[in-house]
Amino acid sequence: MARLAGISRSRTLFARLSFFLSRRSYGRVITPARVYALDSGLLLAVGLMEEVQERAKQTSAPVKQLARMLVAWRIGCRLQPRLWHPHQHPPGHSRGATALPPGL
Repeated sequence: MARLAGISRSRTLFARLSFFLSRRSYGRVITPARVYALDSGLLLAVGLMEEVQERAKQTSAPVKQLARMLVAWRIGCRLQPRLWHPHQHPPGHSRGATALPPGL
């Protein structure tokens, strides 16, 4: 299987920035950065994905649980009742309400 060699000198400003950050973090330009720099769109997509993954680590557990509950609520997940305590109801809902409130 052929391997991509990547590029040794950055062609675009975005690739230069990525090479700089790689050198700062790892002491050298790592091979995946060289390969991703072959395509600016790919380099941007991978960079954004890495940033989002780092931010996800900084989000607190209660906020993540709230996001999961809201998504389950919006898509009508059948496991939704298990997300709340049996004697509690979703915020802003009465016992018989099943539809989403206006604006959600």
